[in-house]
Amino acid sequence: MYAQNSGQGAGAASGEFDEVLSPAAVEAARYICQRKPGVPKTSLVKLLYLADREYADRHGHTLLGTKWWREEQGPLSSAVTRMIRGPEFQLDETTSPSGNLRLGHTDVGRTPLIHLGTAEISVIDTVLAEFGNLGQVELLQRVHALPEVTGVPIKAEIEIPRSRPRDDADYLVGLLTEIERESAAGIHDSITVQEDDDDREEGRRQAIVTFRAAID
Repeated sequence: MYAQNSGQGAGAASGEFDEVLSPAAVEAARYICQRKPGVPKTSLVKLLYLADREYADRHGHTLLGTKWWREEQGPLSSAVTRMIRGPEFQLDETTSPSGNLRLGHTDVGRTPLIHLGTAEISVIDTVLAEFGNLGQVELLQRVHALPEVTGVPIKAEIEIPRSRPRDDADYLVGLLTEIERESAAGIHDSITVQEDDDDREEGRRQAIVTFRAAID
């Protein structure tokens, strides 16, 4: 639950070691490592938090299925910390030009990403387009400044903002906004639809893409 020191990430509250992440959680981390090989641990955790936040804003529930806690290092989750120490990831040790030690994560998985469909990849790619090229200091500053993070004390659980039920008009406006952000990031052509995607959601999204193309 809480960071025990600056090097350990999140510790554990009663029952948190029993927390089960969603099936897409490991694949989300693997996908980020594929897109950003050698991503530092701290940056990987913060990008996963941003993906959780973006997914909750779009779909009303988080992508990873974990609780996040505010620490001095920003949002942390013991379940995420344990996950990225798993066998799916390799920890690469390098040295920066100034001689500082750097630890970066690389995906070593050989299995396909079967739990990531269009909805999940759209979210992760949007987050990477907006935050993936930031330096670690700026990334941490941006995450630390988020209202749900600054709004709770250290050691408190962070309540990730979630979307509310929307009528058809609000859904259309929200979806158009999402697609505009994705288009600006240039990610539509890179998305591969998995067989287990929600066909109805994918159909609605593609209909909006077609609609926008027709009116542009």
